[in-house]
Amino acid sequence: MSKIYPKPNLFLLKLLSVVFLLAPGIYAQLWQQNDLIFNPSGVPSLPFSQPRFADLDADGDYDLLLGLSESGELKFYPNSGTPDSAIFLETQSQTWFDVGLYAYPCFADLDNDVDIDLLVGRDVSGFYYYRNTGGSASLQWQADNSVFASLAQSTYWNSPCLVDLSGDGKKDLIYGTAAGPLNYYVNTGSFSSPTWTADNSLFGGVLDVGGASSPFLFDFDYDGDPDLISGSQTGNIKYYRNIGSASAPAWQAAHDGFSAIKHSIYSAVTLGDVNGDSLPDAVAGDMQGQLFFHKNTGSGFTYVSSVFAGIDLGCSSAPELIDMDFDGDLDIVAGNEDGNLFYFENTGKSDSAAWVEVAGFFGNIDVGSHCVPTAGDIDNDGDIDIITGDLFREIQFFENVNGAWVENPAVLAGITAGQNAAPALSDLDDDGDLDLTIGNYDGTFSYFENINASFIRYQGEDKLPTKFEIVSVYPNPFNNYTNFKGRAPEEGKLVLSIFNILGQKVYHRSIDRIYAGDFHIRLELSQHLSTGVYHYVVNYRNHKENFINTGKIVYLK
Repeated sequence: MSKIYPKPNLFLLKLLSVVFLLAPGIYAQLWQQNDLIFNPSGVPSLPFSQPRFADLDADGDYDLLLGLSESGELKFYPNSGTPDSAIFLETQSQTWFDVGLYAYPCFADLDNDVDIDLLVGRDVSGFYYYRNTGGSASLQWQADNSVFASLAQSTYWNSPCLVDLSGDGKKDLIYGTAAGPLNYYVNTGSFSSPTWTADNSLFGGVLDVGGASSPFLFDFDYDGDPDLISGSQTGNIKYYRNIGSASAPAWQAAHDGFSAIKHSIYSAVTLGDVNGDSLPDAVAGDMQGQLFFHKNTGSGFTYVSSVFAGIDLGCSSAPELIDMDFDGDLDIVAGNEDGNLFYFENTGKSDSAAWVEVAGFFGNIDVGSHCVPTAGDIDNDGDIDIITGDLFREIQFFENVNGAWVENPAVLAGITAGQNAAPALSDLDDDGDLDLTIGNYDGTFSYFENINASFIRYQGEDKLPTKFEIVSVYPNPFNNYTNFKGRAPEEGKLVLSIFNILGQKVYHRSIDRIYAGDFHIRLELSQHLSTGVYHYVVNYRNHKENFINTGKIVYLK
């Protein structure tokens, strides 16, 4: 059932929030399980059924419609009880329609004739629409599939909802699919003859680079949120600017600025400021297996062939810029078609890169075919770990254990990827940990939120400290990010603030739980700071004591 709710009373909401805070017992009693309404003598257990409620017989209470799974039937249960004491009985049920497999019903007055119509999605393409011609108290269903004939023809598990999101009084269409993204269509026609116009702005649309997406996330426009840059099957580099926020991305295509970066097909790209001019440069790979450096001039990208002259990874090179050794400059991790990993250490400086291959850096790692790496401190232990994708839909995690690479399948258990899996790490919800975006052969993207604790306990060699301390801040000076490494005597809360030389607070972070023992906090501060000297204040509190630690950090763009 679709309902439109009135604008909330803000005073009432504030009052209720105070009640909930002061009287948690009241809040806990708002929800109480009642097994009698759907008891064994009433509605049977029906796996994967989809319930919808509406007052279909205009008697003042809500009736039940179930969309069934394997049968694809719609089963109606009238409410033989009262509005405040519902009763649904199997003996009074009716089977209405069969739409094939996995019926997803939706109620709404689409034609504005003051009765409830019925739209049904299903496991196969398209929708079934039934117009109610009987009135508000007498159901008479007339099939009219022409109303939604052009929609959801290439998707499956179509689950619809009809609601007025455009504010014109007409019902618009939202539906989900097996692929995951929400699709939104505005009714730009009339009540009796809807015309469905796609609107990709509300829910971000479906990003599709055409084939072989290979994502990299980077704040290219320096506005405080990560943007999405991707290679593609044709070799063109696609750029989607994040016009949302650091915690709620929304994507807008702006590919023209990257049109100069193209060499061969099946491209990959990574970005970073490697010459100290505060402009992100690009390193590209492609099917030829070479690496290509493109200097950012401020008005576009210029190819500089001499930077990677003579470097050939064989085929299908996929690079990523990352400061692997925490020395303040950007190194390169790259994969190739044979499933191997390569490491190029930046032996220059943060403003003048000079990359040299370090043979055997990743030991004997071989993921099989078409290795695409991404790097980051996944386990928050102060070093850089690796995640790889491959041709055969596999995503693998290799933990950095004192310089040795140990595969840990448990970290990515349950994650599924498409062919030519291409992973990328970035904090897309601004909660302090690294989330996972995966490209694939189809050209689309999948997103997996990291729901683990942002800052976890790990085992140190020494016994627990007797006081709180910040052991190190590294790198310092720093370019893109810095790390705070410390020790806590017991579990507590930590607040980290950064001030400029005028004493103005420019960054604030509150962490509700720091475990006893060693801890590590990684801060990506490039979006918050400009070049200069800053002071940090770390305030740690447990149930007995309060500790304050201060120091100086230097940010260099």
